[in-house]
Amino acid sequence: MTTMRPGGSAGQAQQDGRALDGRLSDERPSSTAVPRVLRDLAAWSWRLLLVAAAFYVVWIVLSQVSLLVLALLGALFFAALLEPLQNLLGHVLPRVLASFLTVILLLAGIGLLGWFVVRRGAADASSVIDDANGVVTQLGDAVKRLPGSPNVDVERIQNDVLNYLNDNRSSLALSAVSGARTLVEVLAGAVLGIFFLIYFLYDGAGIWRFLVGLAPQQRRLRVNEAGHRAWRRVGGFVRGTTVIALFHGIFVGGLLLLLDVPLAVPLALLIFVGSFIPIVGAFAFGGLALLVVVLTQGFGPGLLFLAVLVVDNQIEAHVLQPFLVGRYVRLHPVAVAVALTAGGLVAGIPGAIFAVPLVSAADGAFRVLRSEPGSRKVHAEPADDGAQPAEQGG
Repeated sequence: MTTMRPGGSAGQAQQDGRALDGRLSDERPSSTAVPRVLRDLAAWSWRLLLVAAAFYVVWIVLSQVSLLVLALLGALFFAALLEPLQNLLGHVLPRVLASFLTVILLLAGIGLLGWFVVRRGAADASSVIDDANGVVTQLGDAVKRLPGSPNVDVERIQNDVLNYLNDNRSSLALSAVSGARTLVEVLAGAVLGIFFLIYFLYDGAGIWRFLVGLAPQQRRLRVNEAGHRAWRRVGGFVRGTTVIALFHGIFVGGLLLLLDVPLAVPLALLIFVGSFIPIVGAFAFGGLALLVVVLTQGFGPGLLFLAVLVVDNQIEAHVLQPFLVGRYVRLHPVAVAVALTAGGLVAGIPGAIFAVPLVSAADGAFRVLRSEPGSRKVHAEPADDGAQPAEQGG
């Protein structure tokens, strides 16, 4: 039944292509009418352009204060890692003393490890160069003995490689930070990160309550719950990945020591750090360790090390990752690969390290914010050991 308006007919009500409810009518006969799908695409396009422009402006601002951003993110990740230790010390010490003692223990451990690595690295680097010289010489001799060896000047290539290794012995032996400006920036970022870390451990609850208070009153409960979900994911990723990294470092480092490989401890440390980069980190630094094994011990120990490296990565993929990290970082492998690649392209190694946990945290928070109030799906993830931003302290 057609609804009639006073003073007009149903046909007049649809003149100029407008229906009774004010929307554009699909029955408009004009040949210049814009297709509905194009109108929808245009509406989405300008909104997406505005969002992209907003992200671009934010990125430009953050890139100008990259030192501050890295210090803040590093402090957050270390706070998630050290929170159980700080809570344990908080049972017997005042919270401020427990926070300071936790940070002091962290710095002492990093300092001792760094001193040991530098000492062993400086002592073993020259022997690695000497062993590499021997391997290059052996490879050159082996190529010469091959039947129908290629018509190339093997001796010339061999001498070029040996000269490069010898001429750059000092630069290859030392990997210290070059330049006073870079050193000052690294020290400044470390001091700033330590400052943030102390306050995150001591008064993380107060900081989080202040941030939640900035949200509208009717949304504070949801924002608080979203923060809890994001913090659980970050904490689960950091602590689980740390355990996996320790497994890699001890397992592979122990094998390097058994094979009497120079630079075993520095290589184990690199593998430990590389384990924080999903998918590619352990393989990349494991490949570097494999190269050192081949150069210093030969191809037989190299094949053994490669086999152990494959077994080590299979244990991580099928046992450690699903149990320690997979139940917190609930991302599809494609999403992990995209986040890892984008983070690496945008911000290098720090971007590759922080990308996956940040994307996982954002995904967890978004799932809470978009769910219906009181929905049981919000609470579907496993609860952690009290690692919630609003419950870090009293």
